[in-house]
Amino acid sequence: MQRCYEGSVRKKLLDWGGRQNAAFLEEVTQARARFLIIGGTAVNYYVPSRRAHDLDLLLDRDGRTPGAVAQVISRRGHLLSGDFADWCREPTSRFQFLCLKDDTLNLDLGRPPDDFDFRFHWSAADVKPFPGSRNRCRVASVQTLLECLKHSPHRKHAKDRKLLRALLAPAPKASG
Repeated sequence: MQRCYEGSVRKKLLDWGGRQNAAFLEEVTQARARFLIIGGTAVNYYVPSRRAHDLDLLLDRDGRTPGAVAQVISRRGHLLSGDFADWCREPTSRFQFLCLKDDTLNLDLGRPPDDFDFRFHWSAADVKPFPGSRNRCRVASVQTLLECLKHSPHRKHAKDRKLLRALLAPAPKASG
């Protein structure tokens, strides 16, 4: 059973990488792009002690998402070298990320490997409302986060895996 902390979710969506990232999420959601919130922000959703400093999104590589996200990025004044939609759709055997970090965004946009079943992980995600909006976003499930992190060599990701696995561990039986 996954645990999350409902009382703080509305505030955290604004805190996760700042108001600019929340505005970006609103725009890509309105464009009907499909994405999952992953990374430290998603780990923080399940384990509030985990601090997140940016926002990581895993994008659906199919359908309208790559083009819709590229349009939002362009409208916000960010210049991308090459065709972002093509980059999203190119074959890959591992998770890859494009970082957008400046005064207006602190965001990593990721594409999953070819063997990642986005539809399955999309359906397993927690759906959460945006603060002050009718739009909703999806926070990756604990299992999806573990899948995303399983090959990462980074120390912070090893700590995240440990925190997430603890959520999946059965609760100790009460004695007596």
